[in-house]
Amino acid sequence: MSNDFDFDFSEFEEFAEHFDSMLSDEPFLLDLANEIGNGMLSSLKLNTPVGQYDDTVFFVRGGKLLKFTDTKNSRTGGNLARNWFLKSAQKLGSSYTVEAYNNTEYGPYVNDGHRKADHSGWVEGQFFVEAAMDEVEYNVDPILKARFLDYLKRFGVS
Repeated sequence: MSNDFDFDFSEFEEFAEHFDSMLSDEPFLLDLANEIGNGMLSSLKLNTPVGQYDDTVFFVRGGKLLKFTDTKNSRTGGNLARNWFLKSAQKLGSSYTVEAYNNTEYGPYVNDGHRKADHSGWVEGQFFVEAAMDEVEYNVDPILKARFLDYLKRFGVS
């Protein structure tokens, strides 16, 4: 008994021809990296702690530490959270990278922890960068899957 049958491979061949170009579509991959980077930037800003300052003012005069209460000038911080920036995605070798940076010089001390100014102990780090990266890592797979499925639809794959 013979199991002869005909199979039309034309659609598969058409898909295979486009598949290589799909994997090397640099604008798509750069857009995707930028989208992930924007999510990273948002997560960094949301996870960065904002200082709450009371109305106590400290200063040194004549070698003495003076402290007083200024009821007019209590304030909220946010300088560290406001200073997150994103560099556009770029291709480096066979990888695509996107970089977030913060130009606030005390940022690493808030994130990682530091010795107190009077050397009396240690201030624990807030580890907000690590928390933001965990969020990005958690969200990257669903983003990649959704964007890639949308991208495949352009080539007639459903």
